[in-house]
Amino acid sequence: EEESLRAQVKDLEEKLETLRMKRSEDKAKLKEMEKHKIQLEQLQEWKNKMQEQQNDLQKQLKEAKK
Repeated sequence: EEESLRAQVKDLEEKLETLRMKRSEDKAKLKEMEKHKIQLEQLQEWKNKMQEQQNDLQKQLKEAKK
């Protein structure tokens, strides 16, 4: 009985360690995802600014051709 309980405790400790490792990996992945999310937002802002500038330049070009 005691040996069975010891084996069960050892098994549970191994499972707990596995879960801790996975949780640590998940934290790293979440941090990386947050970084990519910020980069995406910055790129979207930059894209919008570039589109506005392109529109302004096209308007200026039309005016210059008149």
